[in-house]
Amino acid sequence: MTDSLHFSLHLQSYFLYCKKAVINSQEFIQFFSKVEVLEFKMAIIRKYEVGFSQSFGHRFKLSAVYSLENILNQIHYDDKELDRCDYLLMEALPY
Repeated sequence: MTDSLHFSLHLQSYFLYCKKAVINSQEFIQFFSKVEVLEFKMAIIRKYEVGFSQSFGHRFKLSAVYSLENILNQIHYDDKELDRCDYLLMEALPY
């Protein structure tokens, strides 16, 4: 649903939609068969959010419904560490 530039451009994992071709791919099955519980949030982001985007971005088209670039172009902001929660809630999205 959204993307992030934290570490490198990647899709955020709280809500992902994948087409059937992605879900049936060997890469998808392999990626999720190796998922393990990690203790630290930053490790999860690096390994699974960034890792997912890097693994699948070469073969499949990745896009966010609400990309950081589009959000920042539509609203006034003073802080580059902008929390997009308010914008997403205004759009009636579960966050």
